[in-house]
Amino acid sequence: MRIYDFFLEGRSRCFGSDAKEPRFSWKMQSDKKNTMQHSFELKVLCGSRECWKAKSISQQSSDILYRGEALRPRTAYTAQVTVTDNYGEKDTAVLSFETGKFDEPFAGEYISLHEKEAPVYALVKKIALSKPIKSARLYATALGVYEFYVNGSKAGNLRLAPFWTDYRHTIEYQTYDITRSLQAGENLLQMYVGKGWYAGALGFAGEKANYGEKTAGLAEIRVAYEDGTEDVFGTDASWHAETTEIVDSEFYYGETQDFARVPKQYSVAVLPRGGWRIIGQLNEPVRVIEEIAPAATIVTPKGEYVVDFGQNLVGVVKIAVKRPYRGKITVGHAEVLDRAGNFYTENLRTAVSTDVYMLTGNETELVPKFTWHGFRYIRVIAERPEDLVFTAQVIHSDLRKTGTFRCSHPKIGQLQHNIVWGQRGNFVDVPTDCPQRDERLGWTGDANVFFRTAAFNYDVSQFFDKWLRDVRTEQDSDGNVPHVIPNTMGKQDGAALWSDCATMIPWNYYRVYGSKILLEKQYLSMKNWVDYVYKKCGKNGLWQEGFQYGDWLALDSGNAESRTGATDKYFVANVFYFVSTEIVAQTAKVLDNLDDYEDYSERKDRILRAIRREYFTETGRMVSETQTACALALYFDIAPKKFRGQVMKALKNNLAENKNHLNTGFAGTPFLLHALSMNGEHELAGKILFNEDYPSWLYAVDRGATTIWERWNGILPDGELYDPAMNSFNHYSYGCVGDFLYRRIAGLNEAEPGYKKILIRPNPTQNIEYAEAEYDSVYGKIVSGYVCKNGKLRVYAQIPPNTTAEIVLPETGQKHKVGSGRYEYEYETSLDLTPRRFTMDTLFGAVADLAEGRQILEELSPGILSGPMIAFAYNMTLAEVAAFSGQEGIDLFRAVLQRLNALKI
Repeated sequence: MRIYDFFLEGRSRCFGSDAKEPRFSWKMQSDKKNTMQHSFELKVLCGSRECWKAKSISQQSSDILYRGEALRPRTAYTAQVTVTDNYGEKDTAVLSFETGKFDEPFAGEYISLHEKEAPVYALVKKIALSKPIKSARLYATALGVYEFYVNGSKAGNLRLAPFWTDYRHTIEYQTYDITRSLQAGENLLQMYVGKGWYAGALGFAGEKANYGEKTAGLAEIRVAYEDGTEDVFGTDASWHAETTEIVDSEFYYGETQDFARVPKQYSVAVLPRGGWRIIGQLNEPVRVIEEIAPAATIVTPKGEYVVDFGQNLVGVVKIAVKRPYRGKITVGHAEVLDRAGNFYTENLRTAVSTDVYMLTGNETELVPKFTWHGFRYIRVIAERPEDLVFTAQVIHSDLRKTGTFRCSHPKIGQLQHNIVWGQRGNFVDVPTDCPQRDERLGWTGDANVFFRTAAFNYDVSQFFDKWLRDVRTEQDSDGNVPHVIPNTMGKQDGAALWSDCATMIPWNYYRVYGSKILLEKQYLSMKNWVDYVYKKCGKNGLWQEGFQYGDWLALDSGNAESRTGATDKYFVANVFYFVSTEIVAQTAKVLDNLDDYEDYSERKDRILRAIRREYFTETGRMVSETQTACALALYFDIAPKKFRGQVMKALKNNLAENKNHLNTGFAGTPFLLHALSMNGEHELAGKILFNEDYPSWLYAVDRGATTIWERWNGILPDGELYDPAMNSFNHYSYGCVGDFLYRRIAGLNEAEPGYKKILIRPNPTQNIEYAEAEYDSVYGKIVSGYVCKNGKLRVYAQIPPNTTAEIVLPETGQKHKVGSGRYEYEYETSLDLTPRRFTMDTLFGAVADLAEGRQILEELSPGILSGPMIAFAYNMTLAEVAAFSGQEGIDLFRAVLQRLNALKI
């Protein structure tokens, strides 16, 4: 047995943390089956002095709070854990951590450029060090974004620090080890400061200065000498400001660098300290995570030089200059090419997204400092673009990968790829809606529907801990929750699903990570949101007033201008009001607040009765029998038990009317396939998943998508692009289908919070002969998968130590209760999951439009394509067309399908 992933605050290296009662966790690995933790001993030392020791006969191995003597600021500690398992085996793990400043004031002031002529500038100071250096630390933050340089070397490798918080409440600072950058004698300190989220354009109309017009930097440098003395330097009036090569830089508009620019010096202004709190960085920083070389170079029909990186990504482009180059280089960014193959930027709206460089001939590498873009393609305007080497730097929060989904179907594999890259591009310190246009805001609804998928792909525990802190601080005193966090949209009444992020995300966080600590921190916010809605309800106990997003971007309204869908928007609102109230009740129970548990449980029951009175007739019909209404009623047990079959029938009828295609939006899409699968219609859920014509997930895959689109039809079937006013090609919301892939198809589920108990229940799915989910939980790696071939079905699982699991075998329903270890079951099956692209549910037109399909149809039924009803048949399924000609038609199309599928087109 060995211990691994010994973490403090979710990290193996915690440097500059302001957590005064940090959390410890670890994992176990063992070759023996049924391994459990028997006991642990946890110690924290400062040098050789013991600050805390905890011994416990316990299986707890996560969320263990430090309870020793008060930790001191700016101090190095060592933690050591020794674990004994149920076989008597022991192992010890050690980690080091260094605390931040805690509440200690900075030994410096916010300083800024007096004049406004330089949107980006450097704060500069020379310091002299005369003694041998033992260690040196830099603590830095900014009203804006910054990069700090010591003797020309950048401190750390972060991008866009100090990142995005609600600057009216909280600003983060970062800690850097600069020991090796300093030298005896004179040292040059430079702090580049840009506008960033603080003072730059941010919002729909490119509003500037949401938090303040004047940027500023704040830094403290502490140098400890070998003789035990210390020098402290802080930003103050003795520094000066200089213009830099950066003329201007904005997230939406891009960055301009002029290397011929002659630097100017200015005195600095000392700004008064605001009322905000400065805290150590809470979550993982934003960095360059990966570099991607071009996939192709294109000269477009317009004659423009375009570089294709083969992947829609978020970041910047680094340019290596091979030969001395004088003059201007302009780099534009775009997600797609238009139908003719030309560079397309209309969907960016006012975001120019262009970087400009003026070169003198001495530059060898170019890269923006304070901007970022969403793009796959760049357009280069330069005299000699062939002298330039382009590399895309992928930028996002440096999250630890925890989940992998693999399967035998390449298009579902590409869909999973798109889901992951959509998350990567939109997790830039906060969960944004899109990364390319003049928006990039922390929309709460998007984050809410995607959370479960996000938490499978990556460890988002610290990421959402930080974001939920902003939910708390931005929440109005009456409990109202804004629609974007951090809030740049001002006062707005709360809206269902969006504002329900205050309850649903903490609860799902608890389900995934098992953290009661997070629930404790969020509990008052959760209650306040539910109480806010309670006060909005009428005499019937329901929320039926004010703005609602409804089923946002659903396709069933019949009105091209409507974005809220056909489902009654207040039905949607009250479903999520019920869900949030139930969550608060369950949270109260977890936290042993039994009075609240009883109060909110009773309130939840009243809401449910009111919903059923208002939205169901006495015979079981619903006010809206849309796909979304039915899916919500089934998934959340809104429908009375006696009417569930009727609601399922209404859902199937609706789907049949839409040729088994979804038409759901944000409210329905996360739950539709789950609702079908958990109510005996997994095969139908699979049909919807595998549709390739619009609207479907694979429609975008077939059109070369490498991320998830905002619109089901971002690119129309004829190659034209949808309305550019709202057409992002990197929007993760509909990537929520990942949760269905992991939990339903591969069958990897938590049976108890944090996966302390695991449910393995794969659902073999037509077209997927092999599927596997692998997830690194707080206890270790879990694997669930199946292989179905040649009349054999093999189910396999891996369960980590310190957990138990129930494995439910497909077809037989046989259950196995197991402890840790690897398990495999193989048995005969009648299932044939061989991929079949074409079925009786395929549209006749989809077959007739294929050259191979036309040939087979004419061979088997000469003249069929010239019949008088051919145009009418085009939008019917093969089953519907066959129904007009009875068994003869059924036999014909079965023969067509057999030959078409054999071609494996």
